[in-house]
Parts: sequence; C-alpha cells; structure tokens
Amino acid sequence: GVTHGGLANYVACVPARLGFDADAGGRFGLVQGQGTDLGNTMVFSSLVSGGVLDVLDADAVTDPQAVAEFIAGGVDFLKVVPSHLAALGAGDGLAGLVPSRSLVLGGEAAPIAWAHELLSAAGERSVHNY
Repeated sequence: GVTHGGLANYVACVPARLGFDADAGGRFGLVQGQGTDLGNTMVFSSLVSGGVLDVLDADAVTDPQAVAEFIAGGVDFLKVVPSHLAALGAGDGLAGLVPSRSLVLGGEAAPIAWAHELLSAAGERSVHNY
C-alpha cells in the first residue's frame, strides 16, 4: 500500500517535476476511479498547486467523444493508462485527447510506435511516461 510518508514525498516532488506547479489554478482531469493509486497524481497535485480537479463521470470514461469534450472544456493536466488512451484514440485519433499543457502516462508500458503517434499528436504539449 501507499504510506502517508510515501504520499507526502510524492506530493512534495512530483508536481514540480511534471511542471504542475508552474501555473497555480490549473485544471486537472481525472478519468479513472480511485480504486488504484493512478489518480493520486491528479488529485493531490490539484490540491497542492491551488488548482481545480475536474472528475469525468464514470459512465463517460470509455466514450471517446465524451472524453475529448471533457478535455476541450479546459483540462490542462491529465494522467491516464496508455491502453485506455489508445482505445479512446482508435477512431478519431489522439489530438483531441491531449490536454492543453501536460499528459502523464502511467500504470503500464506504452508501445513505441503508439508513443511516436502520441508525441506527434501532442505537438508542443508535454508528454511524460513513467
């Protein structure tokens, strides 16, 4: 499990490394449930940076159009599992699924060919994978 000390260290370091604290008041998107620790990056980064946490309805997280509209509504930062994002972008592509400032991939490896496609779609927006 995640200890309090581990979470404190994570929150103290990760937002700055990902550029989340550069713009207090940023909008952080959450597109997964809190059953795993994947969403902690968005939840806690929004709190420590003075940002806003936007949570997409659970029924909409597998709908590519709903997710694209959610992101277009002003999401600056998003963290997602690569396979989830790949499935969402299979129809209309990835460009509309990249937030305005920074995308973080986590939870699994991103296939190299797909990662190149994502980087091309992201343009000048930051993409982080860990």
